[in-house]
Amino acid sequence: MTFEFSLQTAILCTLGSSLILAATFLYLWRTDAQRFLLYWSLAFLAQALRMGAQLAVTLGVGAAGLVADLLFALAALLIWHGCRLLADAAPRIPPAAAALAVALLWGAWAGSAELSFLARTLPLYAIAGGLLIHAGAILKRLGDRQPGIGYRPLAALFVLLGVHYLDYPLLRPVPWFAPVGFALAAVLMLGIGIMMLIITQRRQQAQLRELTATLRAEMAERRASERRLQASEVRFRGIFEGVAGIAVQGYDPDRRVIYWNDASARFFGYRREQALGRPIDELLLAADERAAFRAGVDAWLAGGPAPAAGEFALRRDDGSIIRVYSTQVMISNLAGEPEIYCIDLDLSEIHRLQGELREYSERFRAIAESSELGVVVADERGNFIYCNSRYLALSASSMDEVRAGRWIEHLHPDDREPMRARWREAIATRSGFTMERRVIAADGATIWARAHIVPIHAEDGAFRGFVATVEDISALKEAELALRLSEAKFSGAFHASLDYVTLSDLESGEIYEVNEAFEQLTGWTRAEAIGHTAAELGIWPDATARDAAIARLREQGFLREHPIRIGTRDGRQVDGLLNASLIGVDGRQYLLGVVRDITLQKQAEEALRRSEEKFSRIVHYSPAALAITDAETGVVVDFNRAWQELLGYTREQVIGRNSREFGLWFDDAERDALYRKLADGNGELDRYECRYRRADGTAVYGLISGRLFDIGGRGCYLWSVTDITLRHQLEQRMAELNAELEARVAERTAELQRAQDELIRSEKLAALGALVAGVAHELNTPIGNSVTVASTLHERTQEFAGQIDDGLLRRSALNAYLDAARTASDLLLRNLDQARNLVTSFKQVAVDQTSDQRRRFDLREVVGEVLMTLSPTIRKTPFKVAMEIPEGIVLDSYPGPLGQVITNFVTNSLVHAFDGRRRGQVVIRAGVPEHGQVVMTVEDDGVGIAEEHFRRIFDPFFTTKLGQGGSGLGLHIVYNIVTRVLGGRISLDSRLGTGTTFMLTMPLCAPSAEKDPA
Repeated sequence: MTFEFSLQTAILCTLGSSLILAATFLYLWRTDAQRFLLYWSLAFLAQALRMGAQLAVTLGVGAAGLVADLLFALAALLIWHGCRLLADAAPRIPPAAAALAVALLWGAWAGSAELSFLARTLPLYAIAGGLLIHAGAILKRLGDRQPGIGYRPLAALFVLLGVHYLDYPLLRPVPWFAPVGFALAAVLMLGIGIMMLIITQRRQQAQLRELTATLRAEMAERRASERRLQASEVRFRGIFEGVAGIAVQGYDPDRRVIYWNDASARFFGYRREQALGRPIDELLLAADERAAFRAGVDAWLAGGPAPAAGEFALRRDDGSIIRVYSTQVMISNLAGEPEIYCIDLDLSEIHRLQGELREYSERFRAIAESSELGVVVADERGNFIYCNSRYLALSASSMDEVRAGRWIEHLHPDDREPMRARWREAIATRSGFTMERRVIAADGATIWARAHIVPIHAEDGAFRGFVATVEDISALKEAELALRLSEAKFSGAFHASLDYVTLSDLESGEIYEVNEAFEQLTGWTRAEAIGHTAAELGIWPDATARDAAIARLREQGFLREHPIRIGTRDGRQVDGLLNASLIGVDGRQYLLGVVRDITLQKQAEEALRRSEEKFSRIVHYSPAALAITDAETGVVVDFNRAWQELLGYTREQVIGRNSREFGLWFDDAERDALYRKLADGNGELDRYECRYRRADGTAVYGLISGRLFDIGGRGCYLWSVTDITLRHQLEQRMAELNAELEARVAERTAELQRAQDELIRSEKLAALGALVAGVAHELNTPIGNSVTVASTLHERTQEFAGQIDDGLLRRSALNAYLDAARTASDLLLRNLDQARNLVTSFKQVAVDQTSDQRRRFDLREVVGEVLMTLSPTIRKTPFKVAMEIPEGIVLDSYPGPLGQVITNFVTNSLVHAFDGRRRGQVVIRAGVPEHGQVVMTVEDDGVGIAEEHFRRIFDPFFTTKLGQGGSGLGLHIVYNIVTRVLGGRISLDSRLGTGTTFMLTMPLCAPSAEKDPA
């Protein structure tokens, strides 16, 4: 083993200098207790140990290299951390230690892997060099803040050493660089240590200078304090000598009086010369109190607690007692000896004021507790210091909650922050406020209260706090809510009413409010009407009528269904019914008027009157004998001239009496049989033969027909009587002569048959009346055509038979005959089918409510089935029929009559709606049922119906195509079925050129057929 003198020498020098620096910094740390000194001492110790390990490496101990690297990393970390502590920077040991640990592990692995020296040592030396360079940067910043200490040179040495560590892995393999590198590192480390010592010394010198300056400042302050103390004593004596209301006595540890001001002489009666030098307890205390006083003072002088300040009863020179509030203070005089001073306040005036205050407080408390208002007193900061029991109830709080400020937690959540804001503003501005708030009671009820807060100011204007009163306004709020609800209801009813409503002044007639119905009826807008009188607007055309109505209103206080005429803006006059009442507000009377427009009602009444008059004329002037009886009582309501001429009774004998009372029947059994037959026919009777008694007692035989119908809501029977007395007499006569004329029967049969046919035709004509005249032309055309075709076919058939008999039949003749036969058959079928349809329609004119089976059915299915049966007819036209009916609309009604209605509507539309057009559409719709009713519409986009035809559209035999295939019975049949069988109603809406809509409103459950009593 060889000894490398130069390298080992450098290592030993570095080891020695490091130990010296470590010991030096350890000493400095023990004397100064600065933590950075400890870390620097440990760093140089680690450096010395590293040098020892490095020396072992040079001597051939290879394992010492890892120890040397570890100690090298530790030395660099400790130096860097010590610099951070010196600069008062936050410690960050874990990240740096982790980086060094990773570098050490890399070096160990690289050594085992026999990597190059550069690859093995570069990470460790790079991190260590970086730490030293960062330490230099820290010291550089510290030197900028504290120049003159030496931080900047030390920072430069750290940077140089760090740079040296960075180039060490690159130059270490160079043989000549090893001793130079160690020597350079030793020099730099030594320089760093010396600079550290210099910095430490300069820091201590700076601290010493600061301490010296501090001591000098304290000494100057103490001398100034002594001067201030002397001046304060002078001022103290001057103040207490000049204060008349404060008695001050001073005594020494022997309790002898050393100070007695003028106020003490006035309080206790002793002059100053009498009091000085005497024991204070003998002057002012009773004999039995002196021992306790002396013991307390001795204990205080011995370091015990000071006597408590309080109220005392002291003796005066004349033996009287004065009550004072006394406080004792111990001070040291300039000689450092203790002196005790008593400061006394005369409580006599205070006691008097306290008595008055108690009296005022009791009065205030009595007033507050008996008040219905909640009363609160708060200090300058808004803290509640008093409240009465009424306030606790109104705030739903306890006294503890009020004093703690938690009363606000019982407010409604929406009122808490506004209340806090108002209080903050009141405290800041020392002003009051008024606010309504809601309190949530324990049972969940809401208490409305109005708080009125007022600031309190003393006589000198000083602010002393607040006083607040709280009023329960729940009843007022409930009344306001009820008033708002009432006003809302009145306004809603006022403006939603379909009748004309106005509110006006009774005396002046000035209008204050009108509703929409007023605008629609009169034509005057709300803005135009308000502020004007009804007379100015011309609403009362007749001023006398208004005066009479107002007079009656004043007399009765109301008007009910008072008929009036209203003038409109365009000059029309409208019939109406006035309902009015008086409203009194603040001593004034207002008129609330409601007017219902009855113009349409009057028009309907007039139309009904004309219709009834027309019907009455038809009845009275009809050649058939007609009578009307009440369906329930059988009383005769009316009869016509033909009935009177047939039976001979006067109106006085018959009207208001039933048939039994005026002896119409020979036998009541015949009457009973008639009504049984009527009941079996569900209110309808046709050509029932019976016998009546004339007024002269003779018998009249007739064929009776009866129908139940409604007159003004009253069920009545319409009876028609066809006189067959002559026929009956002839039949009797024929029966009597039958035996005698047996031989002549064959001869006279044809004549009798013709007579009988003539009678039957006469009876039919009498029964059908206008029906025959209306349908004759319609039936004549198809039947006449059929007869013509049949006769032509008959002639061709005879010609054809003749050709066969003569043997001249040829194929062309046969074909011609067959073509003629086919043509004739088609013509016969079409004309006879038209006649059959007309006859069927005629039979439907009088609809029987029970003529069809009643059952439950789906509306969509029934309408669909009807349209399916009509599809062949519809396909022959260029028009379309559509259905828009939702499923699930179930009716308990008569599907047969309903199907007839649909058929008539569709047929009527195809025939009339699209005249002159090549296309069009019919749509059948139904909506969702409401209130037990279903609305079905049949709408087309055809030519429409003229308005003058609206009133007659449902009349029998009314058609715009008379002679062109229209019978005029289709819509009449529809009307009867809808109103009588289905229990509904039908309406029409049409405009020329835009189409027609029929609207049917039917109950989901059709009314049951009822039998009217006789």
